[in-house]
Amino acid sequence: MPDATPPAAADHVLTLARERGFVLAGIAPALPAERPEAHRAWITAGRHGEMHYLAEHLEVRLDPNQLVPDAQSVIAVADAYAPGPRAGEDDAAPRGRVAKYAHGADYHKVLKKRLHQ
Repeated sequence: MPDATPPAAADHVLTLARERGFVLAGIAPALPAERPEAHRAWITAGRHGEMHYLAEHLEVRLDPNQLVPDAQSVIAVADAYAPGPRAGEDDAAPRGRVAKYAHGADYHKVLKKRLHQ
């Protein structure tokens, strides 16, 4: 497979990701998974727990060309969860624990909006 993304285009995409506040961004070739059998076995063994979405559309997850035929590159971004305690919280006070991604707005919607920008 030839180099999928010209350097200038890749630099532009990565710059846009940084401008939109993503902590990490990268571009990789849109290749099928190297060890799909290992992923299938992991799902079959139930190691995904209650994250049932990981088993959905498995073939698409294993090969990006199943979703976008002739795709050459995949753009991946990452973001940080809420840093530290929420406003008004006392670190010393006992309280239930809530995953940081669950604080604030639904991160799926927040990230999707930024990605569409």
